Amino acid sequence: MDYKLYSVREILLQLGHLEKDLQASEDTMDVYVTISQLNGGIEGIQLASVVTYRLAKLKRIKTKTVVNGKMKYDIYHLNDAAQYILERNLFLDEVKKGNLLTFDKILRYFGNTGKDYLGSKYIEHFKKFDKKNLLKLILLGERIYPFPKTFFFVTGESFNKFIEEYMSIQEAMNELGVSRNIFFRDFPGEIINLFNERYNYRFIKRNDLSLFQRKVRVYTSGYKRKTVSNNSTVSYRVVTTTKSHINNKLNIACVSKKVTKTTLSISIENLEKTLKNYHIVPISSANYIAQIDLDFLVTEQSKQIDDYSALYILSNEIKEKYNISHAGKKFKWILPPPLICVKRANLDWSGTKFLYLKTDITQYLEYKQNKKAIRLDSNQTGLIYSTVDSQLFHSFLTIIDQLNISFSNDSQETKAFWYKYVERKLAKSSANAETKSADVSKLLKITELFIRHTADKEIFSYSINELNLLFFNDMIQISYQQEIRFFLSTIKKALLKKGIDLKISNLRYDPSTVNDKSTDKDIYSIENYIQLLDYVGNIKLHKLNAINDIRNFKSNYYHYSSSWLYVLLHLNNAWRHYDVTLFPRIDLNHTKISSLEWLQANEISREDAQRIVAQIKSMNLIHSKTGKIRYFFCSDELLLPFANAAAICELRCRLYEPFSDCLIDFKSNANASRIFKIRSKKRFFFNMIENLNFESLKMNRTIISYMYNVIKKVTNRNPLEITKFIRSHSDEEVNNIYLILTQEHLDFLTRQLFNTGHFGYIYDLLGEILFNDSPLELEEKASRSLILKDTFGDIFHVERMAGLLRALLNERTSVSNILNELHPEKTKSLLNLIKLGQQPAKEDGYQCIFTKCKYPEKSCGKCQCSIPNIYALSKLGIVLNKRIEEYKQKFDTGLIGDRTRIANLLYSELSQLKEAINKFGEHVVSEFLEGGIETLREKLSLLPSGIQNLTMK
Repeated sequence: MDYKLYSVREILLQLGHLEKDLQASEDTMDVYVTISQLNGGIEGIQLASVVTYRLAKLKRIKTKTVVNGKMKYDIYHLNDAAQYILERNLFLDEVKKGNLLTFDKILRYFGNTGKDYLGSKYIEHFKKFDKKNLLKLILLGERIYPFPKTFFFVTGESFNKFIEEYMSIQEAMNELGVSRNIFFRDFPGEIINLFNERYNYRFIKRNDLSLFQRKVRVYTSGYKRKTVSNNSTVSYRVVTTTKSHINNKLNIACVSKKVTKTTLSISIENLEKTLKNYHIVPISSANYIAQIDLDFLVTEQSKQIDDYSALYILSNEIKEKYNISHAGKKFKWILPPPLICVKRANLDWSGTKFLYLKTDITQYLEYKQNKKAIRLDSNQTGLIYSTVDSQLFHSFLTIIDQLNISFSNDSQETKAFWYKYVERKLAKSSANAETKSADVSKLLKITELFIRHTADKEIFSYSINELNLLFFNDMIQISYQQEIRFFLSTIKKALLKKGIDLKISNLRYDPSTVNDKSTDKDIYSIENYIQLLDYVGNIKLHKLNAINDIRNFKSNYYHYSSSWLYVLLHLNNAWRHYDVTLFPRIDLNHTKISSLEWLQANEISREDAQRIVAQIKSMNLIHSKTGKIRYFFCSDELLLPFANAAAICELRCRLYEPFSDCLIDFKSNANASRIFKIRSKKRFFFNMIENLNFESLKMNRTIISYMYNVIKKVTNRNPLEITKFIRSHSDEEVNNIYLILTQEHLDFLTRQLFNTGHFGYIYDLLGEILFNDSPLELEEKASRSLILKDTFGDIFHVERMAGLLRALLNERTSVSNILNELHPEKTKSLLNLIKLGQQPAKEDGYQCIFTKCKYPEKSCGKCQCSIPNIYALSKLGIVLNKRIEEYKQKFDTGLIGDRTRIANLLYSELSQLKEAINKFGEHVVSEFLEGGIETLREKLSLLPSGIQNLTMK
């Protein structure tokens, strides 16, 4: 049955309003006003800007464009605005009076205290009542705040007539004072259902109540049996109510209700319900029952406990056995019969205990296992993450098959349209692997939606109103609504050929109303940033909370350790939320950290913390969106907090998530594993004095803004590569955020965000020049830095290499002369630029003292003018291993020129590695070398002497 769309005016006329009452004042007929005038209010006519814009777009309010010099703006017809306000106020007044009722209000009248029932299936039930002339429905066809564009109302007149003529079964049972079993057994009249979930929504005619007659039964020595919903059977006694029986003149053996309650281990309330359910009539002033009835109940209780235990499981058992929380939101439940609401040492079904079918749990676990298997398979085969388009669609179909879901025979055209759309979308995708995976997940969810709602008919067979109710409501994610709307738009032409005109423009989803959060430029203040640093740096507080939380992993778990690490990473690194949640596992074998128990009793040493940080820096991290290198930085203030958080997460993974590749895990289900949920956020920030709402994007914007401002203030020029060690952002994101920073804050932020680990002769030399070391001292230090014997052994017989060392020293002296000739201010500026990562270079991990390369034929690693940072060590370690192998191969068989070249390169690279060891320590540098420093020393000790091959020209 299709419903006519009524305007507000038409509905008001139906409710008895006169035309003259619906006319706005004629004084405003030809007047136009600005948006600010309407917003501020004119003679009782006031509209919010957003409402005015929407009404103008819907052509409810006429507009004119006014040009005033260079300014151009719209003005709005005042009478149209007044007309809308008049109609809206009259309409809302009718709703308030009860002349128009929402479905929610009707359901609440009959006792609903839970969530709103605006789902499509309930609307269909109300429509059936309309067809039976029990209620009258009116469909509002225009937007009127707070109701959507299309919305059903029930007329108050029809509802009042309904409740005068009908009563709910619950009301009837209360009036008669009988149980539902007796009511359904003895009531002969017609029952009409709004829906079957509760007796409040099932009705009988009030006049039919007199038809109810309680039937009288006679005692028998046997029992009858009846089938119940779980296909098992229960017995019941058939009894009578006679005066002689009640007075116990038949001399029947009796037991008191107190003894009966204790024997059955149920409450007195459940005993009374049980007696009613089995039609057992009390004896002697209603305080006793027959012994034969108690014997029957004991036998029946034992049988029912066995039957229900085989079929059902309690919610707390689901949590303990399967680690499934919130079972009531996932599965249908029943309350146990009062006879088996027992409380014993080995069984407690008392109170409000919900029972869930074990078959439902099994099916759910199989479904989850299928999804897990699909994820594992996709990781192994690369189907979902594959860049091959045909494989991407194939993986989509594979998952559909493995989830064991399919379109019905009545929706095969929908299936064909949808699968063709999905195939084309995935084929055209040029996104990165993670985005493709997210797209596939979204398309799978929409597929499940389509399958669920097209069981009986094709998607295009629904009316626009029905599509709005099914797919374009608050329960469906906006991104899903966007995709569905675009899909329907793409099949519109094909449907026209079939004679179906799908009015896409009438769909409730409006792309122009989607909030654009990208325009938000808010950042945290420097005071908030320092407060956050202080809070996350409280090792004593967070370590204890994180460890205790892990001990509750299978019960009341808050993901505290993941929250700590997540927030810590944001404070030094402007990484996207997704990249933060992919933070990799770490190896604790080279540290003293062995278990959560050890960590709770001991403190992590600074050396072990540096090992952990160096291990992360040695990894090849990539920005998921851009594919560029993702540098990791940890300031000195956060070194120990970070090491503790990372270690706790690693130990948690070893215990409960051994197959996870990532340390951070917020999951409550597969799709929510990377969402920092409100529950976890509230628990982590519970002890923070100031209520600060932590947001990933806002913290990213804060870090980038701080970096931009620090570079601008310290160097007095625009940043060249502000994103070099962070991520790709446009200058527009930070240029318009100007910060007033004190020198103290400037120094603090520089320590937090820019200590990128530079080392080497030039970097040290710049500092020494600023501290006025004499040329003789500088030369002595430079010469000493070239001696490798104390670090790697005397493989080159350095004491006999005065010529070689002098050649290397001359090369460095030439650079020293250039730097010494600089004005002190320029020297300080160059050092600041290097610290802030603003000097250019041809290769990652290096910076140059020149803004334009002087030696384009040289690599940065071999150039005397380059300044390496700690990220260059991973590449240096790989180069050294290759050089050692090359050295061994060429020593006996190679040409003298090749041997000389390799020996010189090896010596130069080892000298660079030594400078890193002098700066960071062996324990840090070892993390960047395969096998560590000792393995390198062992390889070097096996090399033949290369002194005769060394030369520097």
